[in-house]
Amino acid sequence: MSGYRCSAPRWAGLGHAHLVAVAALFSPHDPYRELFYPGGCGTGGRYARWMYESQLKDGVAGALGRLAAITGQPAETIALPSPVKPVDGPDGPALLDAAIAEHQPNADGHALMGRVPFRDDRVAGLDWEATAPAASGPALASSGVPMLVRAGWLDGGFAAGALARFVTRASHQQVEIGPWGHGGGSFADTLRPSGAAEHDPLSPGSQDRRLVEFFARYLERNGKPGGPSTLTFGTLGTGAWQAVTSWPPADAGTQRWYLGPMAGLTREAGAARTVTHRVDVTTSTGAANRWLAIDLGRAPAYPDRKHADDSLLTFTSGPLPADVHVLGFPVVTMRLATSGTDGAVYVYLEDVDPGGDVSYLTEGCLRFLHRRTTGSAEPARLGVPRTFARSDALRVVPGNPMGLTVPLLPVSAVIPAGHRVRVAMAGHDASCFTRYGPAEEIFTLRLGRDSRLDLPVRYG
Repeated sequence: MSGYRCSAPRWAGLGHAHLVAVAALFSPHDPYRELFYPGGCGTGGRYARWMYESQLKDGVAGALGRLAAITGQPAETIALPSPVKPVDGPDGPALLDAAIAEHQPNADGHALMGRVPFRDDRVAGLDWEATAPAASGPALASSGVPMLVRAGWLDGGFAAGALARFVTRASHQQVEIGPWGHGGGSFADTLRPSGAAEHDPLSPGSQDRRLVEFFARYLERNGKPGGPSTLTFGTLGTGAWQAVTSWPPADAGTQRWYLGPMAGLTREAGAARTVTHRVDVTTSTGAANRWLAIDLGRAPAYPDRKHADDSLLTFTSGPLPADVHVLGFPVVTMRLATSGTDGAVYVYLEDVDPGGDVSYLTEGCLRFLHRRTTGSAEPARLGVPRTFARSDALRVVPGNPMGLTVPLLPVSAVIPAGHRVRVAMAGHDASCFTRYGPAEEIFTLRLGRDSRLDLPVRYG
């Protein structure tokens, strides 16, 4: 179903008279930015397994061998996926056979991934610009087709796409973003990991009821879109839900924090100085992070962040005097030099409780050659505008400080009073990302006014 969900917004832009409503569920608005190259950093390895398992369903020659090669399992030990079911009716089996036959010559996307590292790259079988649902935005808006959009805060980068669609597209939208894993069947709140998914509107049953009601309104009752579009979102750490009709909400703002000496994170900029960090190429966000959990049928999880932070460059605030509601795209700006001619930085926003336990909130990454921006950062709105185009790439010179503006993926989370805010940095995430820097990479980070966290907050 994932492919159909991804394509649904594009179908709506075709102007077909019988298409009256669309549900885009847990799917990307811009696959390049939200799944395959977040921050310009490739995640092609995580895509391969899903693709080859899909090919197995279609009986594509060689798929089993390719799956065995990337998993390291002998082909004979791999459990074959359940076959695709035909549609109802006497013509179902024949239609299924015809569809599977059409899939046989499909391009091997995994083999093509390394050839399209820029968003404007095109090769036969893969064109980011043409295939992104974002490309159908103007046509969709003019069609008048209403949309139900659903995403999870920790489900790949899909929440970023849902917000971008809500802000930039004129079509009537009912958007829901909650603490869900991919598909909505699992609960994903890193601040309340023992919470339950049964509470309405989290449960799969509740999600299904809203989906049925959405389609019934337009198909059975011939309803017409009316009133403003709505965004309903859940907040990590609270179990609370809120609805707004604009993004950002009127009571949104930004807090500025500075990365300082002694691994501190402070509201006042300290003296300018530098700190060096030797990149640990083995650092990882684990086997069930937001990128890998998509294919696991489970919620993303980040256990033992306290231990993981031991090999990262961290900056931690003092205890908060009051709750802080983070809402939007945190942005970390820094002045950093690397010892290599390429590389990437991975930045994590974390909550540190009074006992020292560390909880993951969100993350962002940036390959250095993609550091050019096309406008000012907007933490409370949509983060940092950037093209990821080949023509905008900037050379990396070893030892030369670079100005980097790294947007983190959006989140709604309340950090309680008494807890501390942490920014953690790495030069790699070995879980599923392509490695860009040299083997013995050294970061030199300039502190003071040059390196800061702009934290989007809600004051209401």
